[in-house]
Amino acid sequence: MCNTRTTLVSLLAVAVMVPMALSVILKVPENSPYIYFTDVGNKTNWIFFVKACRNAKIGLFFNKSDSGVIYEVTLGAGINSYTVLRNFTTGPLIEHKHGIHLDCNKFRPFWLDWFNQSLTMGSGTVLGLETMFTYKDPLQKRTRFLALSTWGEFEGNWMLTSSCRKLPSVQ
Repeated sequence: MCNTRTTLVSLLAVAVMVPMALSVILKVPENSPYIYFTDVGNKTNWIFFVKACRNAKIGLFFNKSDSGVIYEVTLGAGINSYTVLRNFTTGPLIEHKHGIHLDCNKFRPFWLDWFNQSLTMGSGTVLGLETMFTYKDPLQKRTRFLALSTWGEFEGNWMLTSSCRKLPSVQ
């Protein structure tokens, strides 16, 4: 059974119970810069829900600064017509998946997995199912922080939860 908690700084958060985890709901204003919400420690994946019209961004960072970004995922890019992965925030597109992925009026579930030099994104609440893309990167730095942003004229609501898989501890 998963017994995890998420720590948030300087954000209004409402805790709600979901099966096997503690979740929080965050309202991220439109055109917000990245908001660092957690040090992932040795976790290697995250399950979350997004309610937004478009441009909901997740940054994976190796330190807590804009220069520490490893990857950026934008859900509902364009006019909610595709989802993209890029190296850094201004790098070229690495992967993309066409389709309408976000909804302005209801939460949609997604998962993100960064493990063994690959980054995989999917929809739904089960890791490994409904995969949108997988990117292999032999030079991938270790993800330490996740950050959220909602870009454009729409705010985003995020319900964050975590799964239990962790990196093995080094003896």
